[in-house]
Amino acid sequence: MNRSVLVTLVAVIQLLFGLLCAGTVGYLLVLTRSKQILADKDAAEAVHGLKIGAAVVAAMAVPVLASAYGLFKRKLWAWIVALLVNVAGAVLMLWGPVLEHERMDRSDITFTAFFLVMVIVLLLPGVWRSFFSRAPESPPDTAVPRKA
Repeated sequence: MNRSVLVTLVAVIQLLFGLLCAGTVGYLLVLTRSKQILADKDAAEAVHGLKIGAAVVAAMAVPVLASAYGLFKRKLWAWIVALLVNVAGAVLMLWGPVLEHERMDRSDITFTAFFLVMVIVLLLPGVWRSFFSRAPESPPDTAVPRKA
């Protein structure tokens, strides 16, 4: 069964986002060794904060990359993980502005829009049906023909 262009696009975007998260983890870990950070009088706190940030982003990168892999394979679990990750991302981005009345800057708006668009696209009938309506795969025919 052919995969729709929209399903492929969702998988590619999820993969790119996962790679962006993984790259951010690497960048934050490299920053922990930079001369500018280590020369600061509060270097230990800065390095600790960067490591915490790397761990948080890594916690996002792992399910995003896993779901991207599964979306390419058209696995239902991958659609569920992708939906949960993107809903969680949208909720976390909206948490401060809605509950604590914080002001959103341009990057907050961009990430919130990204997560909301991904949720909407994942919930489009053409996308979710391709994960729910797959016919179960039949096991290979291993029966030995009988001799007459």
